[in-house]
Amino acid sequence: MRLIGINTRKIWDDNLPTYSCVQNLTDLHISDCNNLKIVFPSSVARALVKLQSLEIENCKMVEEIFEEEENSVNQEFLLNPLSSEQVMLPNLKELSIEDLENLKSLLCNQMAPNSF
Repeated sequence: MRLIGINTRKIWDDNLPTYSCVQNLTDLHISDCNNLKIVFPSSVARALVKLQSLEIENCKMVEEIFEEEENSVNQEFLLNPLSSEQVMLPNLKELSIEDLENLKSLLCNQMAPNSF
């Protein structure tokens, strides 16, 4: 899927239905979406179980790729391994991020150990 030049602050709804076609997405390219601040709410990132390639470029307002959930980074989380339900993007092989001037957070701590 290619999303280019979309003038929106948000691509995904925070609360996806139990089954969503997002689960079948394997490749995603986001470019020139200059009002976008957060690419994925955490609920959407967990639904992208088949995503293999993610490219994000020239999105000037993006601050976070994966929105951090409250209490997601705490002592208990650091001591316990991730279950398969907690892992985001388990099949990600390629990640390309270019020209995101305001990027502050990627939040890799919930990705599968063998991702990209």
